[in-house]
Amino acid sequence: VGRIILVDPALMKRPGRHMLARGRDVGAFKADVCRDAMVDILHDAVDIEVVCEALSETNADKILRSTSGDPIQMVVDCTGGATKLDVLTAAVARKIPLVSVGNPDGLKDPTRVTVTPMQEVFASTHMAVLRQRLRDKGYSNSDFQLAEVVHSLESNQWLSVRSPRGRSA
Repeated sequence: VGRIILVDPALMKRPGRHMLARGRDVGAFKADVCRDAMVDILHDAVDIEVVCEALSETNADKILRSTSGDPIQMVVDCTGGATKLDVLTAAVARKIPLVSVGNPDGLKDPTRVTVTPMQEVFASTHMAVLRQRLRDKGYSNSDFQLAEVVHSLESNQWLSVRSPRGRSA
């Protein structure tokens, strides 16, 4: 990895929910907090750019650009709500490989976390709604081929996965 672009317009409210945050980070942009922690860990091994605005169709080309002229290699989506749909749409529309983190609420067993192609996660209401919204925008299941979802196999969150192709994360 040569360059990472962190995109998040939100301010840190509850640092206990974020692995990289500290109490003093309340009120700071989450992307700035993440960058500072990553710089502490990685030093100068990676160029980290921060964008403290929401990704949208109007600014996606500007944000998802490469200063070297090389194509963006991957989008890692850790967002929620409407922002998640915007990130998924931007990646799918540009055929950029995507790893999206599913809704983690209520998860208790980290050994049940897996990565599965988005079109193969059927029991998740959250993913079903996102896929439907993408279809409403004119995309089909074949457009999701580059999208993978990090999720849990816990029965209270995800009842089944169509294919056993899920890989342990």
